[in-house]
Amino acid sequence: MAGAEVLETGQIDTVTVSLFLFENTERVRKMENVIVQCAWCKKVRADDGWTEVAEEMLKLSQISHGICENCCSILEGDDNAKDQEENR
Repeated sequence: MAGAEVLETGQIDTVTVSLFLFENTERVRKMENVIVQCAWCKKVRADDGWTEVAEEMLKLSQISHGICENCCSILEGDDNAKDQEENR
């Protein structure tokens, strides 16, 4: 664990661990409000995969960009993924 001090007794400083956990809990809470959007097809990551969302909704949210599995396959040259995208 980065920043945790090991005391002479071999135990980890519990104050340092508590602070570490608090700081990371706050980071997770902030990240829960971020929407991940595919930088190529603009779909949004949801619990059950990637889905399309109205742009008006995205304007009200914090956006982080990623890449969905289908676009990743297309970029890697997977012809099956290209065919699926063209048939939609």
